[in-house]
Amino acid sequence: MHGVTRLYLSTVAVRGSSKTQKQKDEFMKELPPSRETPATLATWRHHPRPASGLSCVPRHFQLLAAVILFLTVCPPRAAAQITNTVFFDDFADGVIDANKYQPDAPFFEGGQGDIHATEANGVLEFTGTVSQQWWAGATLRIVPTFTVSDETNVVISVDRVSEAGIGTSSRSALWTMDSTRTTFVLFADNQGENHWEYNRKINEAGDQPTGGGTAIAAFDDLAGPFLDEGLHRMKAVANGRTVKLYLDDVFGAEVKFPFTNLVFQIGSYARANGDTADTTFDNLRVETVGTATFSTTSLTLTSGQTAPSVTVRIPPGANATTAIQVRVVSSDPAVAIPAGGTVGTLTLTFAAGGSNTKTFDVQALGVGGAQFTLQDDIGLTAGNALDVTVIGGPGLRLQDDFAGASIDTNKWQINNQPFETGAGTFTVAPSNGVLVITGTLDQSDAWGGASLKTTKSYTATKDLPLSVEIDRVSIDPTSSDPVTPSTAARTGIFLATEDRSKFLFFGQDLGETGWEVNTNPGNPTGSGTAIPAFVTVTDTNSHRLKLVADGEGVDVYLDNRFGRRFDFPVSSGIYVEVGAYARITGDAVTGKFDNARIENVLPCV
Repeated sequence: MHGVTRLYLSTVAVRGSSKTQKQKDEFMKELPPSRETPATLATWRHHPRPASGLSCVPRHFQLLAAVILFLTVCPPRAAAQITNTVFFDDFADGVIDANKYQPDAPFFEGGQGDIHATEANGVLEFTGTVSQQWWAGATLRIVPTFTVSDETNVVISVDRVSEAGIGTSSRSALWTMDSTRTTFVLFADNQGENHWEYNRKINEAGDQPTGGGTAIAAFDDLAGPFLDEGLHRMKAVANGRTVKLYLDDVFGAEVKFPFTNLVFQIGSYARANGDTADTTFDNLRVETVGTATFSTTSLTLTSGQTAPSVTVRIPPGANATTAIQVRVVSSDPAVAIPAGGTVGTLTLTFAAGGSNTKTFDVQALGVGGAQFTLQDDIGLTAGNALDVTVIGGPGLRLQDDFAGASIDTNKWQINNQPFETGAGTFTVAPSNGVLVITGTLDQSDAWGGASLKTTKSYTATKDLPLSVEIDRVSIDPTSSDPVTPSTAARTGIFLATEDRSKFLFFGQDLGETGWEVNTNPGNPTGSGTAIPAFVTVTDTNSHRLKLVADGEGVDVYLDNRFGRRFDFPVSSGIYVEVGAYARITGDAVTGKFDNARIENVLPCV
């Protein structure tokens, strides 16, 4: 702790105090600055000597008096957030406690070296040199393991004091792993490659278990504050479904990680032969955070139906002394509402000293989807949301043989959004009884094109799946010259949310993977996941594409032959798109489609 005596007030919450920031600042002058701010490493190493004329009462009594005075003048406002520190180490004793840590080195790329951890001068340091590339390293694994859920999130945070490795690259490492330590999210500053990034391994599409990971744009701005290899607080928040990554409380990325029993490790790695690791950490903390939750996260109703007694739970003790109000808010009151609310919002009051659960009813009004969320004004975290899908009966939703002279705007809209970032000149129109999407990538790389997108969205549930079929009549990948084939071109169909923040694309990628699927999140760009069942289908002629979605996943078919099932946990707000795309500048594509059919069908039994 660098010789600093520190006073911790774990039960004091000053956030939201009615006093001014200036009053708080004056109070904070009475306390030694926390080493969890950048200023401390440079300026605070020992207690300052009392100024002339000041009392020589021991400093900790002065601090206690200052705290009592501040709380008397500036009493904190009640806060419902229930946060408990379950592990903490400020590395002040100079000894790596075997009851807290075990030395480890999770396999990254198999490199070897003498990288190791030492605790001295109030910090934890990892140093050493790579003797056999690639990416040798070492960690300390926290001995206790941690269980997460919707109701209880787990937060690990640590000061990455400095990253001073020398060579081609080194990285500061914060690992979140499952209990078997075979799946992980590695949050790191890879200072010679992508800078701040994450690597993920959960045995799904989109994994990047080795090498340069997925760069985190929010942290990698060359003009931003995070590329100085200096003091930054790394934080990961796990809820059993995802891990959210932060630097200095700035959000960076949310990464799928569907595991509830977790292991945490911190460490350092260096890349190639002769590279050195030199990473310093401090103030390692693990906290549990109680959340407000719904008792269920999904409901499927028919229009006019009411679902009774959905339970909302707040953390035990949140309303022990003060009443707590939580709002249930519908994203689309035309589809579903909390009964008894106003304009889709219902306020639940948890009486002081009363139960920490309340129930309400859900009323379904119209076909579609709505998400219910929990909101409040007291800093209580929402642990989940309730997705309400309102369905009609089975039946045909859209059919089109593209026989007209123009696009039926009651059914379709043109979408010029590229598959990646490329731009070109493309047209979308019916011609001779088929839909033709054609054009050239004549402006910028990569994977530009266009699609025809439904004007309406659809629902998909286990009780009433969504079936989408279309004939991909042909694909012509001839480039703009017009003799040489394009480097790559693709045609296919999307199931997507309105903004494509979630999608599944099934198509034929000529020049790369063949028949494949891209998903977002997962592998939204580049070559998709090849489907072995279709690997022998290499012609560019007519084939029937079919997708069957049930709110959890999508079954993929080609010419009525099953290929594979992919995760797609979307039950409402699903748009269908038919598209054609070319890869790089000078590439062109012509895709022809016919006989589109979209329907909700009864499930196979």
